[in-house]
Amino acid sequence: MQLESAVADLVRKIVREWNRAERAIKIAEQVLGEDPFPSVKELRYAGRRFVEAFDKVDNGTSLEDTLALLSDALFDCFRAKHDAMDVAVNEIAGRIKFAQDDLGVAAVVSCFPEFPKLINIMTDFESKIAACREKRDTRDTVYDEIQSNFDDVIDLYGKFKSSEAIMKQIADEAAKRGGALLAKVEQSEARATAADKKARRATYISYALAGVSILLTVVLAS
Repeated sequence: MQLESAVADLVRKIVREWNRAERAIKIAEQVLGEDPFPSVKELRYAGRRFVEAFDKVDNGTSLEDTLALLSDALFDCFRAKHDAMDVAVNEIAGRIKFAQDDLGVAAVVSCFPEFPKLINIMTDFESKIAACREKRDTRDTVYDEIQSNFDDVIDLYGKFKSSEAIMKQIADEAAKRGGALLAKVEQSEARATAADKKARRATYISYALAGVSILLTVVLAS
């Protein structure tokens, strides 16, 4: 079937972006451990519109209607790709923040020395995504760049996850040591407080005795 040049051009773009969307979905699946359902659904919509567009070609529908459906299919591919990459980036960023806040950087780095590298890459990705949301004409280029550089992230994130059990153990042991040290400090402070109270009582008694002595001296002198 000979296609109009505009239709053929859109089909080529859809095929290219469909492949990129599937790659993004695969990345998100590796990060999440399950399919990113919203992205899969977007790709399903793209397939549906693609089929409808060619049904209209067979039925002799106007070129404008066919192009409109193909444009929608292309847009759905973009959305599937962007959503999948957002999910992957957000998941990794969330796990990183949890590790920093809950386990502590020392425990994480002791098990996973490349942690600062992973943080720097994810911070860069998040900054680029935030910037392209304000400049929408750069959005697809930014997401393609992030996707093309995600293999290293997947490798680093895999090492990070495999070290999490040891990180937690180290953090727990450090917390126990810290708790024991705190208990000793509190006991020491309590003893110091008791000693202070005893010293204050002795001071008050000495003042009182001195006062009584002075009073007796005055009375006897009179």
